[in-house]
Amino acid sequence: NVLLLPYGTSKESLTSIRGIYTELVTQGRLCLTDRVMQEFERNVPEQLKTIYKNVSTGKDRTTPTIDIPLIQELPEYQELKKKELELQEKFDEYKKAAQATLSAISKWNHSDPVRSMYRTVFKNAKNAKILNTKTDEILKDWKYRKENAIPPGYKDGGKEDTGIGDFLMWRALLDTCGTEKRHAILVSGEAKPDWWHRSDQKQLYVRLE
Repeated sequence: NVLLLPYGTSKESLTSIRGIYTELVTQGRLCLTDRVMQEFERNVPEQLKTIYKNVSTGKDRTTPTIDIPLIQELPEYQELKKKELELQEKFDEYKKAAQATLSAISKWNHSDPVRSMYRTVFKNAKNAKILNTKTDEILKDWKYRKENAIPPGYKDGGKEDTGIGDFLMWRALLDTCGTEKRHAILVSGEAKPDWWHRSDQKQLYVRLE
């Protein structure tokens, strides 16, 4: 889900992303589907757990210590032990700062910087929806496409929900653009063969379908 990308960017990048989305919303050009937003919310906790773990791993590191009684009279070794003590004092301060950071992250709950930005920017975005189709017709169409390997989405067939998510998003986008008689650019991090022709583990060409 491309909406997850900001969790791996800098603050400056997040600001840039916000500016781009804001401009698209203002121009009436940004369409979101319920399915995409549901998938985003489902995957956010893993992103936050990774951030928390990275900080926690740094907090749990230990400073190096060298203890060799045989050379304890060496002035150079005494200087080394002095610097070691200074390093430990600084590292204790670092651990306190890391713990404070962990506490701040744990209080985000559902208001981390990315979700907070999306709530503000996306509130006026368009909602792409599947139009004038009954549920049983959608499921019948999806079953046929999956059985006949018709893109997109059939590579997700092993998922608990039969992998229908990409297909629903695809249909919503087509229906919305068809109604408004506008072209669309689909932004995705998808890389599977039901979206791309691939060679040597790389994407070559977008599937014509």
